[in-house]
Amino acid sequence: MTWQRDPKYHTPEHRRERARWAREIKRAGSVQCAQPECVMDERTIHHGQPWHLGHDESGKHYIGPVHPDCNLEDARKRGILTANGQATRPDVSGWFA
Repeated sequence: MTWQRDPKYHTPEHRRERARWAREIKRAGSVQCAQPECVMDERTIHHGQPWHLGHDESGKHYIGPVHPDCNLEDARKRGILTANGQATRPDVSGWFA
């Protein structure tokens, strides 16, 4: 899998943020999917379920745990936009307020 080889997923910052969220999910028992367009039937990510550490549209800031399917669908959509030369990123500053 590409993400396993991508160096950005092995940085100390990424590992710290993922560990922080893993502790929170364990403590709380569940969290809500942080992906703005969740593709699952329910937004809840329960302790023990797989999850990805999502990031905003810029790819520079973490937004929190997201369902793997939500993360992959977001990547698919952005890949299509890039392939079509439409890789402009919308202003998402108000999405996470």
